[in-house]
Amino acid sequence: MKIKMGLTFAILLLSCHANSAQLYSFGVGAGIPYGGALGMQFGVLTDNGRLRGSIAILGVSAGYDYFITDRCSVGGTAIRAWSLGHKNNYALGVNCGLKSNTKGFNYGLDITSHQPDDSLFGDNDDSKTEITPLINFGYRF
Repeated sequence: MKIKMGLTFAILLLSCHANSAQLYSFGVGAGIPYGGALGMQFGVLTDNGRLRGSIAILGVSAGYDYFITDRCSVGGTAIRAWSLGHKNNYALGVNCGLKSNTKGFNYGLDITSHQPDDSLFGDNDDSKTEITPLINFGYRF
């Protein structure tokens, strides 16, 4: 089973890398733009930004990055990450790439607004909202 999943991931990674001309972006990483824990991100590049979606081990996210320079962007993300123990997560972030916005290593800081999911402990107050800074890092192919 592990070999089959690893092979599927490798084929997906190579096929996305082979087709990642200037219209698409594919990456792997950890943090809010990558769906929470360890995740894969697929993006469609526009003239001045990237529309992206991610799927992670225990989460999914969707967002948009506006390129302010050729190496830095600002953006927003909506995320549902069960690994973080939150629901209704929204984030604003700044991301920078070591070489560019679309290729290579990248890192960033997200400020998240979320409602803690305390339903396991019997305290499920939907009116509580918390603000948390989180870092992210990854690699775009």
